Amino acid sequence: LIAAEFPQRKFNLINYLSETTENESRSFPAKNHTQNVVVHLKKTNLELQEHIIFKRFKSEIEKAGLSINRIDDDGFLFIEKDDLNYKIHLENSIRDYESNESFHTVDTVIKSLTEPEPEIPNWAEAQDYIYSSLVPIDSFDKTDILNQEFDNDLSKIFVYYKSDLIHWITNYQLESWEIDKSLIFEQAKSNINRVLNKTELEIQNLEEHKLCFFDTDFFMKSELLLATDLRAKMEKEIGWPIYCVFPVRDFIYMFGKRDFEYFSNRIGSIVIEEYENTKYPITTGIYEIGDEGFELKGKY
Repeated sequence: LIAAEFPQRKFNLINYLSETTENESRSFPAKNHTQNVVVHLKKTNLELQEHIIFKRFKSEIEKAGLSINRIDDDGFLFIEKDDLNYKIHLENSIRDYESNESFHTVDTVIKSLTEPEPEIPNWAEAQDYIYSSLVPIDSFDKTDILNQEFDNDLSKIFVYYKSDLIHWITNYQLESWEIDKSLIFEQAKSNINRVLNKTELEIQNLEEHKLCFFDTDFFMKSELLLATDLRAKMEKEIGWPIYCVFPVRDFIYMFGKRDFEYFSNRIGSIVIEEYENTKYPITTGIYEIGDEGFELKGKY
């Protein structure tokens, strides 16, 4: 329930810089919609309940005979259904609405709660939708979830993601498929390369410095950094190795070695803002990606 597709964030940094003074432009600009989102997410529970997203969510689940039992201080909604307790946060739904005036994300959450959640299909049907995903190392039970070591802060888990929901692959699921985990690892590499090769690279020039990100509806944008074909995608544009930040799944910045000092001194505030204003952060780290893999260069 917590993972639903979130549309690509659109912004224009060039216009922002052209409208500021020289001194103001030295601070890396936040995306225009972000400030509005933060205001809503920091409202009290009473104010949250007046938000159009909350009202839509509450109205639709009540039509299905469900109700919100309570709301905690962090804005999580607690709902009981069929002897199960659900803990839901509407953060991504609010972001989607504030950014795009879209109800897609909240409607996805509503559907996943009010309609039976589809089972992960058999291996033949699921294999093309297996991906790896980076998560904080202490965010899951390693005895239950299929995972690989990544670094001292992050682990790599494996997920099934086809449409709206992200399913973490458990060791039990592996047994039910009757396959070896090595097949999962190889399939995840193949699948993310396929997605990357279909994804458009967008580049914005800021004072002759190149900032890159991916223009795609694929929710797990940060996982595209794990693709083994990444060098072929990036080298001709900004060189190799590259540097990147990925504070949350659907937000990344990439830039080349010549622009490291320029961007690393400017993006800290937006990385921290993205990281702190989500319930599911990844890292405030800035990484180098090269032939030897990922290397953490520092944290904001």
